[in-house]
Amino acid sequence: MVAETAVCIAVFILTVCLAPAPVLASAALTLLIHRSHTRQEQDALVVNMRERQAKDDVTITGLQENLSRLGAELLSTSAWNRSLTEQNEEFKNSTLSMQESIHNISEDLSTARETVYQHEATIFHLNEAQAKHQTTIAELQRQLSTLEAELLAICSRTRTLAEENEWYEIGTLSMQDSIHTLSEAPSKARERVAQRDAMINHFKEAQAKHEMTSAELRE
Repeated sequence: MVAETAVCIAVFILTVCLAPAPVLASAALTLLIHRSHTRQEQDALVVNMRERQAKDDVTITGLQENLSRLGAELLSTSAWNRSLTEQNEEFKNSTLSMQESIHNISEDLSTARETVYQHEATIFHLNEAQAKHQTTIAELQRQLSTLEAELLAICSRTRTLAEENEWYEIGTLSMQDSIHTLSEAPSKARERVAQRDAMINHFKEAQAKHEMTSAELRE
């Protein structure tokens, strides 16, 4: 707009210098009208520029406020990020510690399972051994019952043999009396006595064996 005004002034000056008086009057009027329009345009331009400047000032103020707010938010966000980073490190350390604890617990659990398996195997073997022992005890009890019955039979047989021995002793005494009486047949009497003595010795040996057997069974 200023350039156009300068051009108009230059044209006007040139016209004034070259034109006659009526033309000069007309030119002067034209210049006044042009200057009036130019001033109005300049005033409007100034008002417009002031309005734009006011808007720009408001915009700048808003931008500065936004910048301050964003700066504060940035600081808060940075502090929050640092806090989150520290918490993340703590979580990582806690996670590593938990993983180590889980690993240790898993090892302890594996050891406990192995111990349980060993105990179960031991209990199984002990149950088998107990079953065998019970079978052995039952067999020994059966044998003991049999031996007790045999012992009772042997004791009864021993009493019978003792009674027979008493009779044999009585017979021996009677035979000895007969020997004295039967002096007319000494040889036959001696033979009979020898036979009776042999029988008595045989029964005594049998009785001794039965007594030894009874003693062993009692032990």
